Amino acid sequence: PLIPTPAVRGQPRPTPSGTTPGRQTLRIFVDGLVAGETTSSREGAWSFTLPRDLESGVRTVRVVAVVNGVERAATQQALLIDRSPPPAPSIAVPALVAHATPTIVGTGPAETTINLTIRRQGAAPVTTYRTVVGTDGMWQVELGRTTPLSGVLTTLADGTYELEAFAVSPTGFTSTPVRQPVPLDTAAPAT
Repeated sequence: PLIPTPAVRGQPRPTPSGTTPGRQTLRIFVDGLVAGETTSSREGAWSFTLPRDLESGVRTVRVVAVVNGVERAATQQALLIDRSPPPAPSIAVPALVAHATPTIVGTGPAETTINLTIRRQGAAPVTTYRTVVGTDGMWQVELGRTTPLSGVLTTLADGTYELEAFAVSPTGFTSTPVRQPVPLDTAAPAT
């Protein structure tokens, strides 16, 4: 049976799939242990949902065709599973912000999603934004133009705000958050 499923980085429960002669029983092994069985469709397509998440590391999926109870042709593929969280992003803002709708920039692992929360110190979150880190490792949120994920887009009053950002990998693993206090004084000269 052919397994065209690519090697997966991060996804803890990949779904092996492939093609084989129609209506064939297939036995699925993960790291040498039976994970279960499935039957291909009349056209020969098959897929199998693993019963549990896989641990990090290189895992081997082996698919064996079963004919009249006897194991016949087999094929296997190595999958790279990485369940570690992404590194924490960084936030880069001036020591003093003089604009009520500043652009917040930072760095993070490429193609991860950044959740940015802005709250006045000691208060509930004002607004939460979401953006994606570019292939160059940079991200930005323009408070005056970006639609918030939650909260209401408003201009910020003078005071001290806390920015909190964390990265989410494409497979859902979350980094530790980073926090940075930012004083806002719209009467101060822009830096």
